[in-house]
Amino acid sequence: MTLQDGSVLPLIEKTLTPVDLMAYGAATWDWYACHYNDAAARDLGLPAPFVDGQMWGAWFARQLRAHFGPQAFVKAMKLRYHAMCFAGDHVICSGVIGRVQQRNDGHELEVTQQIEKSGTRVATCTSVVLLPKHSALKEGLRT
Repeated sequence: MTLQDGSVLPLIEKTLTPVDLMAYGAATWDWYACHYNDAAARDLGLPAPFVDGQMWGAWFARQLRAHFGPQAFVKAMKLRYHAMCFAGDHVICSGVIGRVQQRNDGHELEVTQQIEKSGTRVATCTSVVLLPKHSALKEGLRT
């Protein structure tokens, strides 16, 4: 794997199910019924249960760790939400390395990420990731 500006991270794609939304709610102790119950969502005039926006932060972190490995440390995330997302929507999470800075203890990366559905931007994130020197060498990373 090469660490350089413009390198693209592998996509994460999924069609979200009510079970996915319920599982996230259970993991975070968020039992707001509109995230998993059709009737509760429809009572609010929504077409289906909707995604808790915090779930996108977990997706962005998951993409970073999946690509950079378990030693990657997500130092900062700046998230912005653009559109609602519902059970049944197919979403795609993408990411691009925007800056690589070599440090004495490894590398610091800035990664721009996005989640979209049907060409509509749902959420964006700028993440700062620290890669320790030993993990970069172990994984064969080059700058």
